[in-house]
Amino acid sequence: MVFPFSFLSRPIARVLGGGSAYGLYRSFDNGVNWGLLGFENQFVGSIEINELGYIYACVYSHGAKFQRSLDGGLTWEVLYQALGGNMIKSFPGGVVFACIGTNTCAKLIRSVDYGATWEEVFAFFPTEYPYAIVIKSADTIYVGTTRWTGGGGGVYRSMDGGDTWENIGLIDHYVSSLALNASGDLFAGTRGHYSLYQGGVYVLPEGETE
Repeated sequence: MVFPFSFLSRPIARVLGGGSAYGLYRSFDNGVNWGLLGFENQFVGSIEINELGYIYACVYSHGAKFQRSLDGGLTWEVLYQALGGNMIKSFPGGVVFACIGTNTCAKLIRSVDYGATWEEVFAFFPTEYPYAIVIKSADTIYVGTTRWTGGGGGVYRSMDGGDTWENIGLIDHYVSSLALNASGDLFAGTRGHYSLYQGGVYVLPEGETE
């Protein structure tokens, strides 16, 4: 059985890529038919396609490997290896963010050259783990986290391209997804509160800070 974990749609190329527990799949007919693109029998936790058509994937095989394809998935190169990891996001101009580590020691790393080199930009609290990243602009990035013990977590924001970070709300909530609409409103999906366990969807309207 295949469980999908990540999907991307690119209308220009009519390609829809799906990451799953057993490989990376691709469709050229809007999802009617699918073919295995790579990573057979490997867990693909996150995929991303940038403005140049580069495909990024977080693949689990004896740890997490962040990989990149420059030719539509025909060949792949390992960009970064870590004990664990679950997300990779890109922004035009070569900026890429990825989460590395485990649920007891997680970090956010950044590349400004399409993944050729990396630097650590943020270390999360122990037992705090990021599950969502959205990039609003070259300067503004949001990360949603869950802290599994002791409370904490929430939504972090950077307004300088990832150099510094601040918590802007939803502390003690299990933030599992983030999304931006065309107006710039930030939506956060949570699986519940640290003690109340009430999930929901929250919105931070454009122009508000927290």
